[in-house]
Amino acid sequence: MSSEENEQIFRNLYKVWSRACLAFNEEEANFAINKALEISTPELVCTQVIQKGLAGIGKGWYAVKAERPTRTLRFCTCDSPFE
Repeated sequence: MSSEENEQIFRNLYKVWSRACLAFNEEEANFAINKALEISTPELVCTQVIQKGLAGIGKGWYAVKAERPTRTLRFCTCDSPFE
């Protein structure tokens, strides 16, 4: 496999992993990580999938393109029977 093909595969896997994490889809996130580990070393999976995915999620939060955790927390607690 050429390095360009590897880069494309990692790019697709980090996008799948990121979307799965934002959707709280553990099964799909694990699938992406396991696929990456099948073709590469753990070090590359960490830098090419997890690190890039987390950076993308962080940029989305900063740009308000992804749901911020504080919004989720407020949504979950606004109907609290203890208020």
